[in-house]
Amino acid sequence: MHVVLSGYYGYNNAGDEAILHAIVSSLRQLDPTIVITVLSAQPAATARLYHVNAVHRMDPLSVLRALKSADALVSGGGSLLQDASGLRSIPYYAGIIALAEWCQKPVFIYAQGIGPIRQQRFYPLIRSTFRRATYISVRDEGSARLLAELGIARERIELVADPVLTLKPAPHEEIDAIVTSLNLTTPFVAVSVRHWRNSRFLAEIAVALDQLAASGYTIALLPLHPPNDVRACLTVQNLMRRREHTVLLADPLTPPQWLGVIGRAALVIGVRLHALVFAAAQHVPMVGISYDPKIDHFLRQLGDAPVGTTETVSAATLVDAALRKLEASEAERKRLAALVDPLRELAMRPARAIVDHFRLARQTQ
Repeated sequence: MHVVLSGYYGYNNAGDEAILHAIVSSLRQLDPTIVITVLSAQPAATARLYHVNAVHRMDPLSVLRALKSADALVSGGGSLLQDASGLRSIPYYAGIIALAEWCQKPVFIYAQGIGPIRQQRFYPLIRSTFRRATYISVRDEGSARLLAELGIARERIELVADPVLTLKPAPHEEIDAIVTSLNLTTPFVAVSVRHWRNSRFLAEIAVALDQLAASGYTIALLPLHPPNDVRACLTVQNLMRRREHTVLLADPLTPPQWLGVIGRAALVIGVRLHALVFAAAQHVPMVGISYDPKIDHFLRQLGDAPVGTTETVSAATLVDAALRKLEASEAERKRLAALVDPLRELAMRPARAIVDHFRLARQTQ
């Protein structure tokens, strides 16, 4: 079996790279002989890191050749079909799906987060491509509901979980070396921030982190999507009075390393979705700040809710939520373990659907 994998890969975004790592690992776990070609912005780096074939995602001829030689297209995961980050995403990813369907290849929608979609002109394109897909899975109920509103039969949509929940952390010794080199020996709060719109919320976060630092916590700033997140982390650090209590993880880490480092945190405060997913996978208490419905959807799966949005969050509510989670740490870890472990099985379902589809096809030949 040979599949082409399409997503936001090769842009050094830790969340999307973790999705890629998780999908590749899940497919290989179920079919060690699978051949995978990834559409990437950095094909050479992607091929080296994940031991896959890779072609440039913006090279139409290479993409067409890859699809023609493959048995299927796997589209996902992540928030691919949305127009919040710009108007190019939906035409690009739906266009890749349409091209695969034109090549008469089955299409598997892998644990995607759909929306927000503000431009109704995109509705017919999504509707027509998804109706022809062989298999559709989404990572949250909000995405399933939006697809149903667009005219996709609800019974065709499988509700699963984020693929990153299946990812395993790097070995303990490897994580020990990283946290020791960063001097993260005292209890630390891991913080993932990004710029968003006017970014005034970063000042509120800085005030809250000063109070947590005063309580004895080191603050580990995690730039999950450099270089933009490095700038956001530096903004927060420069706004803090106790910046000597902060550590900036400036060196790039692999997804299993990010998972392992976050697993050592006492608490995660996250604006980035996958900071929260990494925390959940390691049963680490978390406080989410929402800039996109995907944050709300994910926390809802965990029986939680954001402490506020990037427009409404205050330092006082953030500190209060953080201290409550820290004080109830053991109970919160047990609660997360009970919720997350079943989600891991759900996160494996798209990979099983792909492998089972081709296994059944071979048996019926």
